[in-house]
Amino acid sequence: MVKAIIFNFGGVITPIEPFEGWTPTQEELSIIHGAVSEIAKLFGEELEGREFSKTDFEKEFRMRTTGLKKESADRIITSLCTPNQELLNLISKLSTKYKIYGLVNAPFGWTETRRKIHGLDKYFGRVFVSYQVNIRKPDPRIFQYLLDNLNLKPEECLFIDDKEENVLVAERLGMSGYLFDSAAGLNGYLSKFGI
Repeated sequence: MVKAIIFNFGGVITPIEPFEGWTPTQEELSIIHGAVSEIAKLFGEELEGREFSKTDFEKEFRMRTTGLKKESADRIITSLCTPNQELLNLISKLSTKYKIYGLVNAPFGWTETRRKIHGLDKYFGRVFVSYQVNIRKPDPRIFQYLLDNLNLKPEECLFIDDKEENVLVAERLGMSGYLFDSAAGLNGYLSKFGI
């Protein structure tokens, strides 16, 4: 019986992966990661208790990335700030019956920024991020870390990700898995199991 539903963020909650089809230079990556980290710290310290928007993030990001091409900056802003609203509506509904968690591969700042901009903490009981535990999906140890910390059995979990290799590892561990394609596809899958 499913008690917990675990979501990936990038490619699922925010459907646009920033580096798909684009390999930034080491310098561009450094600028991007540095800016996102600084903004996440700023929002965590100075804006605690108040919501911030895509506009707030965009202003701060552009100010910190003047050396980045406009189209590259646009791509990062879009990837962090464009939610899959249909999926968020579904997660909101699911959160009334199931524990909702996140399991994300990301450096510091990316997940924190998504959580703030989209108000995800009202749905997610806890979010496990690769940089915090120094393990990345599809390594089975990060799945086990989540299970141990939440005191869950694999068969009590449904794992949703847009990367097949991650879903296959979750299934090998005994979780149910869903390779994310769309909110409508996920909703159809869930309804077959009475979820």
